[in-house]
Amino acid sequence: MAPAAMNLLCTGLYLLSSFAQVSDAAPWLFSRSVPASYRDGRLGAVASENSMCSEYGADMLKIGGNAADAMVATVFCVGVTSMYHSGIGGGGFVLIRTPNGTYEFVDFRETAPAAAFQDMFKNNTSGSTSGGLASGVPGEVRGLEYLHKNYGKLPWKTVMEPAIRTARDGFRVTEDLSRIMLHSTKNGNFLAENAAWALDFAPQGTLLKVGDIITRRRYGDTLDKIARYGADAFYTGPMAQAMVNALRAANGTMTLEDLKNYTVVSRPIAQIEYRGMTVTSTTAPSSGAVLLSILKLLNGYKSFFRADPEPLSTHRMDEAIRFGYGQRTELGDPLFFSNLTDYQKKMISEEVANRNRMNISDGYTQDIAVYDPKGLESLNTYVKKACLSNVHHTDMCVVVPEPPTSQLPTALVWLSV
Repeated sequence: MAPAAMNLLCTGLYLLSSFAQVSDAAPWLFSRSVPASYRDGRLGAVASENSMCSEYGADMLKIGGNAADAMVATVFCVGVTSMYHSGIGGGGFVLIRTPNGTYEFVDFRETAPAAAFQDMFKNNTSGSTSGGLASGVPGEVRGLEYLHKNYGKLPWKTVMEPAIRTARDGFRVTEDLSRIMLHSTKNGNFLAENAAWALDFAPQGTLLKVGDIITRRRYGDTLDKIARYGADAFYTGPMAQAMVNALRAANGTMTLEDLKNYTVVSRPIAQIEYRGMTVTSTTAPSSGAVLLSILKLLNGYKSFFRADPEPLSTHRMDEAIRFGYGQRTELGDPLFFSNLTDYQKKMISEEVANRNRMNISDGYTQDIAVYDPKGLESLNTYVKKACLSNVHHTDMCVVVPEPPTSQLPTALVWLSV
């Protein structure tokens, strides 16, 4: 039997740039004591990128469901309305806490087809982002099924019904969806010219605009089959065969066996003590240990987040993130990288946190090699630094390439869905 409720369930971990400004505005966020006004939602709360989908999740709580039911309903809905961010062709991670205080970290990310090999994109870089080779074996449906079977209360059909209804009845095109459609068609309007896409995105011959009603009836029919017959309807049978045929036609290598053999994985969790609280996160192949490593380093600054040295705290957080992402370069898939368990324990140890903190300068940002000593993601760019200061501390620094070029250096941050 599934537990009656879960105290906490979250789909991802995000380290936000506004983190440094939060505690002064809302100090209770970092305290065990929460004001009464924030305890009024007895059933819980749901947050997602789409307010309608969040409401569907909250509806599951109102009819007697728990966090798992709300999660499944919300995620399936987001796949309908924000198909460019999430959907049944992808995957994810979920960190679960049950009422008795136990945790489970479930990995249902996409996996490579059996025919994939390490250098398959060496002479075909575009193949990693478009075409049949860019598709991994999808994990979302199997992952949500696992979550529901092990922790949910409501019937599977019930939690999927809002997404099915939304796909069939339609929803309004948002500014975000409109922007994505325009961006995706700047090199060719396939959404309007390809009949398979136009049926949803350009039913009258031109792309839908903000405020227009978009329907995804075929997607709704797909979800309906999954609701009626379970995840097996997606991973075997006619639906699986149709996926394989489409990918093969686009030079893909996925097979029916790849889909049939897909399984979710339960992985270890990682924990640290942070300002008197236990913070629980995920392990590889996610970057949960990176987040904990950053927090562990920041925990050593006793004045962190106080009002007066706030810009200094922001600088220190930026430096901590740099060290965290330097460590991240050695993470990977536990199936193919050995000793990851020991490496991640070291990442969040006091020893490493103290060493990296000692290497942080409060006056300047250092060469990238300091953060990434093995040079796995180094930019071979010499930079000069110009800083604007007042009598108390540095307010802003600007870096420019040397010699001058037409573009500023860029930083890429990976975020899992």
